Amino acid sequence: MSQKYRCYVNSREQDIHEVRVSAAPINHVWPGFQRSLGQSEPGWFTTFDMAEPALVEVEVAGMEISSAEVRPAHAVREFQQNGHRISFVLERPQQVTLLVNGLHDALHIFANPPFEYEPKEGDIYFGPGEHDAGLILPRSGQRVCIDAGAVVHGAILIHEAENVTVTGRGVLDSSRIKCPKEAKAGEEGGEVMEAIAKLGFDFEKWLVGGNLVIYHSRNVKIEGIVLTDSPSWSVIARNGCRDLLFDNIKIVGQWRYNSDGIDICTSQDVTIRNCFIRSFDDCVVMRAPFLHGESEPVRNVVTEHCVLWCDWGKNLEIWCGEKRALVEDIVFRDLDLIHLTHYAISITTTYGSDSALVRKVLYEDIRICTEEFYPKPLFRIEDCPDYPLSQQENLPWLAVLNRGPMGRNLGNQHCEEATSLEGYHLRYQDITLKGVKIARRPLSILLKGEPPLLEIADVRIQDCDCSDICANSVENLNISKDGTAVSRILFG
Repeated sequence: MSQKYRCYVNSREQDIHEVRVSAAPINHVWPGFQRSLGQSEPGWFTTFDMAEPALVEVEVAGMEISSAEVRPAHAVREFQQNGHRISFVLERPQQVTLLVNGLHDALHIFANPPFEYEPKEGDIYFGPGEHDAGLILPRSGQRVCIDAGAVVHGAILIHEAENVTVTGRGVLDSSRIKCPKEAKAGEEGGEVMEAIAKLGFDFEKWLVGGNLVIYHSRNVKIEGIVLTDSPSWSVIARNGCRDLLFDNIKIVGQWRYNSDGIDICTSQDVTIRNCFIRSFDDCVVMRAPFLHGESEPVRNVVTEHCVLWCDWGKNLEIWCGEKRALVEDIVFRDLDLIHLTHYAISITTTYGSDSALVRKVLYEDIRICTEEFYPKPLFRIEDCPDYPLSQQENLPWLAVLNRGPMGRNLGNQHCEEATSLEGYHLRYQDITLKGVKIARRPLSILLKGEPPLLEIADVRIQDCDCSDICANSVENLNISKDGTAVSRILFG
């Protein structure tokens, strides 16, 4: 039970879970060892079900309150602070975050729709209490239930299966698992790698493994659970998955290197909805062929009705690598971005290929909450014994469409830059930003094309709050100034 917060829903006290979250925007190309625990800090969450409007009351102990707010603010009504007691009303199931005296000491409040579970033969069931599960490997047709009150220590791999469901209201905690790049079978933290080896799986299938990996599977539903403390990317769909639904999952307590939220890699027909993601690195990523054995496109992915908090990287990212790539029919809709660091929206390519195409992408009804001050995020390529946090102010970008270094991938995010860019061909086409609203401080948009290397065409910006739109070599840039705050437009 948290000593800092007590939370009541309709006068009934709720359990509060403590997790580790990132304390500072510092990242590193994998240095051979995990990030220092000293770069993390405690955070908290509570999760409960509700069927009708609920009064939430939070008691704060151990600190004077100079400011208090709920993000997203529009999700609650009747917000009040009376001394050390804060209250508000939730009209419906949703995820909100209570911030007392700024971004630190965040309390994440997860209100779920009512959950009913009828067990059936063959289910993998975890009831209330702690469970040391290691690697959980459901077969086709199986359900995994992590019920309310359960904390399951381990990870899930859905491998070449279909009709699989992971559901419940409990917690999947991967804190006992080491990053795959440092884990060794037979050593503490290497139990999952040992299980992978016993199954005869290629190590590459778990190279970026985190809380939950879906590998070449179809008709999979992940619903309701909380995922914490991933050793790498938290949730991964890769190598040609199809027909996936992520509904009302909560990703929090992510602080270790490269702990992304949800990475959709070369998969199709995917819906991410009603989710909360607080990731250390990128929140939601559409990732073109890059991992071992990948070649298929990313197509028809919808992310909607979600709340996203990014501690270091990008909230919404589309990424291509050195393989031929197609990413198309991507929708980001009705989202609340309650904290940013680098970019809210990013489309980029690293290493490069002779054919990378990103097209038909819609960002619609995105609400962004900005801060009064952002410390400059740091990124290390070479090892450094200390990690001084620069206090130089940094202002994130609303959207950046550009490219990274082109050249040979040397592994571990190192690139041998090409001496000639001839033969590289990247295209971003039919991109729409519509109804992007920003609280507190306006942000800028950068569209940087470099024909014939990178062609950016048919970009529409409609009813968006932004201070600058800096466009270089963009064909058919359509800007609607009706309801749009644009102070200047730069071409070239």
